[in-house]
Amino acid sequence: MASMRGIRSLSLTFLLIFSHDSSFAAPGGEGLSDLARLAQESPDTEFQKNILRGLKAALAGRPSAAAPSGWSDVEAVLARSSDPEVRTLVQFLGLTFGSPAAQ
Repeated sequence: MASMRGIRSLSLTFLLIFSHDSSFAAPGGEGLSDLARLAQESPDTEFQKNILRGLKAALAGRPSAAAPSGWSDVEAVLARSSDPEVRTLVQFLGLTFGSPAAQ
């Protein structure tokens, strides 16, 4: 049986994927900021990866996007992750958001 954390992670990922064209993922949308902060605050690496994968999927096809509020703090924490996929996803998102730290 799937854990509640796993179900929550998958739900967030699918929510982002299917909200690609909604205001949830729009520049300045608070949904992206809230999810990025959730990833930053969670000690669960799998949860972080699921959120970051969902953010990446939500932004697919966009060469650039406005960074969600608080992204620089999220990026600073997650870029130091011991997990290489988390670091790669954060760098990809940082590049999409035009972050100087991702260069």
